[in-house]
Amino acid sequence: MKLLRVIFQRATSVSSALLYVTLYSFYRRHEPEKSRELASSVTLERAKRISNVDWLIRKPDDRESDADTPWVKQVLQDNAVRDALVRVLTVRRVIYQWAKLEQSPDNIKKLEEAMGLLESPPLAESPWDLLSLRRSASKRLKALRRELAEADRAEAEGVVYSTLFPKRLSVSELLQLSSIVSFAYLVGSYVFTTTVFRRLDSKVVGLDASDYVYFATSHNFWTIPLLLFGAWLVLPENISKAKRAYLSEQYGTTERRFTSFDAAAYVALAALNIPVFQWLIGVENESWADILLFDGVLLLIIAAKQFPFEKIFEQWYATHIVILFSLLLVGQMGMRGWAFAGELKQQSETDWQYTFESDAVTSSDYSFVFKGDVFLVFYEREGGKFLLKDVESIETFAGKH
Repeated sequence: MKLLRVIFQRATSVSSALLYVTLYSFYRRHEPEKSRELASSVTLERAKRISNVDWLIRKPDDRESDADTPWVKQVLQDNAVRDALVRVLTVRRVIYQWAKLEQSPDNIKKLEEAMGLLESPPLAESPWDLLSLRRSASKRLKALRRELAEADRAEAEGVVYSTLFPKRLSVSELLQLSSIVSFAYLVGSYVFTTTVFRRLDSKVVGLDASDYVYFATSHNFWTIPLLLFGAWLVLPENISKAKRAYLSEQYGTTERRFTSFDAAAYVALAALNIPVFQWLIGVENESWADILLFDGVLLLIIAAKQFPFEKIFEQWYATHIVILFSLLLVGQMGMRGWAFAGELKQQSETDWQYTFESDAVTSSDYSFVFKGDVFLVFYEREGGKFLLKDVESIETFAGKH
């Protein structure tokens, strides 16, 4: 008896779900302008209506007074809906046959009359037949749900992209956005260079203004590719979140406030800030300044995300991305400058030696900073001072730096 109960329950559940999803698909095809929340509630109500045997076998004249009758007539002309409904009625018929209750004969008669009106014989005669009926219904249900999910994704993608990118960027707009990134790189070069020398307690020495970009680029070569890779990872997550928000609104449900990506970002941020907490309680740790600089950039980006770009720029989302990317670029170059200044204070990992006309400069006492068109710049680690040498006075160089 337990086995039969399980078979009946599963067959009932799958066939009812198939009827609901089939009706929902029908509703979405014929009235796509309605929200999915409304479609779901209407489908549930009408699924109950057409699966009511007493209603199905009523005389046509009695059903004419029903406001839903025209819609139901249209639904029952759909082969997929008729098949799903027959499956529901078949499962009930088998249950009544094996339950052998007092009212079973009357119910079986009504079910057979309803299937006759639908012009379909019963699809199963015994509980064992229900096993294959359930399997076929389950396959059809999965396929139908997959089709609906694909349609949802396609619609959400169209809505999101048409909202975020209302038209293709023109050449002039591309030049404007490129100019923002270029300007950010120039600012980042200045930030990198001044950060290096300020942390070493000095003004910028031995570099002309034209050397700033070259000096910064030599130490930030992978910054832009890494940021572009990060954008490649983050943008799909951002767009997916917008699509989920659209579908949540359509279904009348509450969107998840945080995604797995958000959770990972907050965990990483907490881990990075551990040195800050150590510093606050008095533990010696020089890395806290790096973390504070990172936090400052992050807070700046969070503030920029609140800016109403869509009210100012026609291509607001593209501008939004470029400005955040530019802020990240400047922040990353500033943090790299801070880290490079710390490296200059440490013993070089490679050995090198410059020989000049009057003396020699080696990695044992100095850190190499920059080689320009006019000067070579070295940092004396012990004295904390910079040494400038004329490029033309180099006699020999050995090693690698």
